[in-house]
Amino acid sequence: MAARPDPRRPVKLPAGVLPGDVLTVDTGTSWGNIAIRVGQLLKHRDWSWANHCIIAHHWTDGVFWGIEGRPGGVGWVDLTARDWRHVTTNAAQPKTEDQRARLCEWAEKTMLGRPYDWSAIERHALDALGVPDLWRDDWNGQGVPGQVVCSSVCALGYDFVGLARPLPTQGGRYVMPYDWNRFNGEWT
Repeated sequence: MAARPDPRRPVKLPAGVLPGDVLTVDTGTSWGNIAIRVGQLLKHRDWSWANHCIIAHHWTDGVFWGIEGRPGGVGWVDLTARDWRHVTTNAAQPKTEDQRARLCEWAEKTMLGRPYDWSAIERHALDALGVPDLWRDDWNGQGVPGQVVCSSVCALGYDFVGLARPLPTQGGRYVMPYDWNRFNGEWT
């Protein structure tokens, strides 16, 4: 499943990252990225540079591909094309080859093209501001949600294959990159 990288193409990822691992990354300083960090700061009262989550997927011709949720919908991302400023991963979290394969297959077949979950982003903002819960988490036990964000793609996939994830007692829809970053830190 995981062909090795092309030695001609430098990989700027932590060592040991394999398909099925979750990466938390810093994607820069656009207004949206800053808004995510500020929202996480308000909610958690703790700063995090992590503003995005990606599931590592497969190597093809020296390119390590991942699956990410983004405002345009869930899609592919070349993990080797960027010089990530900060990266954490849960590569050390125990996972079987079967779990890795099932997670990657699920993400590709079930998540690709799924729209972005703007109401979850609104919920993050309201939580950060201390506004009471206006939406119920309605995806637990009710199948795949119609819309997702980067961190909920990872949480839903980990639930699907029975792997531990951040905030296990809460619905995965509202897991933030901050939560994955702290979770990944437990495996380093």
